[in-house]
Amino acid sequence: MMTDWVIREHFSILADQLDSLPFNSLRAARAKANLKALALNVSAAHQLFGRLLTDAESAGETAAAALLAMEIGDAEFVANATAALPDDAEQWEGIRRGLRLAAIGPLVEVLQQRLSGSRSRCRTALLDILSFHRLPIAVEHSWLTRHADDELFLTTITALSRSGDVHDRNIVAQAAQASAGGDAIEVLRAAARAGVAPLKVCRMRSVGDPPCLNSVRFLGVIGDESDHGLLRQLASREATASAATDAIGILGAAELLPDIIDAVSNPVTSQAAARALERISGTSVPRGDPPEPPEHLTEDERDFWHQPGEPLPDAVRLWWNRAQWSFDPGQRYQAGICVSDHPPDSVFDKLPDEIRRDVYLRQRARDFDNTPDRELETWPELHRTPKWATLPAAL
Repeated sequence: MMTDWVIREHFSILADQLDSLPFNSLRAARAKANLKALALNVSAAHQLFGRLLTDAESAGETAAAALLAMEIGDAEFVANATAALPDDAEQWEGIRRGLRLAAIGPLVEVLQQRLSGSRSRCRTALLDILSFHRLPIAVEHSWLTRHADDELFLTTITALSRSGDVHDRNIVAQAAQASAGGDAIEVLRAAARAGVAPLKVCRMRSVGDPPCLNSVRFLGVIGDESDHGLLRQLASREATASAATDAIGILGAAELLPDIIDAVSNPVTSQAAARALERISGTSVPRGDPPEPPEHLTEDERDFWHQPGEPLPDAVRLWWNRAQWSFDPGQRYQAGICVSDHPPDSVFDKLPDEIRRDVYLRQRARDFDNTPDRELETWPELHRTPKWATLPAAL
C-alpha cells in the first residue's frame, strides 16, 4: 500500500506530463508509469479524481483526474462530473487532454449526445475528443464561421480533416483557400491531413503584404524543388528571414544546406539557421555560452528561462566541410536520415517525435490514398491505431 505522500507525488508527476500536449516518448512513458501506479490503489485514486476533476488548479490536474478515472473504469463518475462543469476554458482543456488518452468506449454515447447542445468550451472539447478517436460527429454549419467562435472554427476544421469523408475533406480544402481561415497553422495542417496540399495558397500568402509567416513555414512541410528559389528569396528579407530559414530546415533539401551555413553568420537568422541545421543533420550545432537571464526575472521565472548561446560560424563551417558528403543532392534529410527516397514507414520510427508530424503530413498531403490514417498526439505506441480507444481490447 502506497503512502499518501507517494500517491500525491505520482499524481503530481502525471499532471505535469499532461500539462502540455503532444508529448514525446519519454514524457509519455513517465505519464503511463505514474498512471499505472495510481490505478493499483483504487481507493486513493477515487479520492484524487473525485476531488480534482471538478476542483483542479491546472489543466494538467484535470487531465490527470479524468484519465485516472477512466483507467480504473469509473466512466459514470466522469459523465456525471463533466455534466456539472462550468464553461471554463482551463477545466475543459484538461478534460480534452485527459480523454484524448483514455479508453472512452463507455462514454461515447454520452459525449455524442451532449455535443450539439453544449456550451462553447464544452462543445469544442467534446468535438475534439470524439474526432480525435475517429468517432462520428454531427457538425453544425454555424461552427464553420470563424468570426463567431475562432476556437470552435479551428477545432471543427481539424475534426473534419480526421474523418476521411470526401465532403468533409472538401470543406477543409475550402477553409484553407479562404482568407478567413487559411492563415491559421491549424487549418494548414488540417488541409494536409485531409489530402490537400495548399501550395498555391502558401506561396501567395508568403509574399503578401504583410506576409503570413505560418504559410512561409508550411512551405517547408509541403514544398518541392520549385520552392527553393522562393525560400531563398524569403530568407533574404528581414520580415520573413527566420520563418523561411525554419522552412528550409523542415524541408530538409540537401541543395539548401549551403544557404543555412551562410545564414548562421547573419545575426537575424543565426538561431533559426542553427535550428534548421540541427533538424536536418540530427547533430548539435557548436555554440557559445548561453546568455545570463534578464535581471528583472523572478527566481521562479529564471528556473524556466532558457536562451541558447549564439552559433559559432567558423566551427559550423568546419563541421560542414567534413559532413557535406553525407548529404546527397536531390534528397531530403531529417535528423540525419534520408526521408525522400523511402516510404515513410521505413524511417518513421527512427525519427524524433517532434519531426514525425511534418514528415507524415507531407506524405498525407501528397499521397492521401496510400498514406494510412495516424494520430501522432496519442500514446506513441498507438500512433498507427487512431481508433484504439473504442476497441474491445483497448489500452
